[in-house]
Amino acid sequence: MGRQLGMAVLVVAASGLLAAPGAASAQAEPVRVTDPVSEGALAAPSCTSNICTWTGYNYTGRKLTSGLNPGVCYHSLTVKSVVNRHRVPVRYYSDSRCRSTGRFTFKSRKTLSNIPILTGFIPHSYKRA
Repeated sequence: MGRQLGMAVLVVAASGLLAAPGAASAQAEPVRVTDPVSEGALAAPSCTSNICTWTGYNYTGRKLTSGLNPGVCYHSLTVKSVVNRHRVPVRYYSDSRCRSTGRFTFKSRKTLSNIPILTGFIPHSYKRA
């Protein structure tokens, strides 16, 4: 587990310091919902989008796909597993609007089957770091 924690950087900020310039005017972008992934998957399934997330651990549950556009908060979801194919880091938030004071940033091109175990919370939104 120590090695997995080394892949991520925990960022804790004081309230009010999380909003990036222009965050109030940032557009929300929907995510696409696809067929549920079969239960019990252990290896990361294929992902053809910039980022694919699953509602369950080990890439199970409902699969969601999205881009990673600058300034866009992808919100109102539950993330327990992720495949990030993009070359930029992604910041995950415990709230549904990319504004929580506790947040967790993973480096680019990461595949993680257990985000809540690493972060200590279930992410409900994310955006480019």
